[in-house]
Amino acid sequence: MLHERVYLDENDLRVYLDTYVVNDRTHKRPAMLVIPGGGYTQVCPDREGEPIALAFLAKDFNCFVLNYRVNGETYPAQLIDASR
Repeated sequence: MLHERVYLDENDLRVYLDTYVVNDRTHKRPAMLVIPGGGYTQVCPDREGEPIALAFLAKDFNCFVLNYRVNGETYPAQLIDASR
């Protein structure tokens, strides 16, 4: 598995993707964006991000877990981060 953190906004280090990519490029794989919950007050990647990504990685998906803006940011800031 290839795992890295990719920052999506150089001015806001709260916005990033953690990648969980199969380390075999012999064929294309489906990909999934995981957007962990948190009730618009926090992001819960430890319970709702990485475990989901690892479960789908085991099923041959490449996964990307989004850490998005919260704490005072109003909707649709989270959707804007996801669209990046």
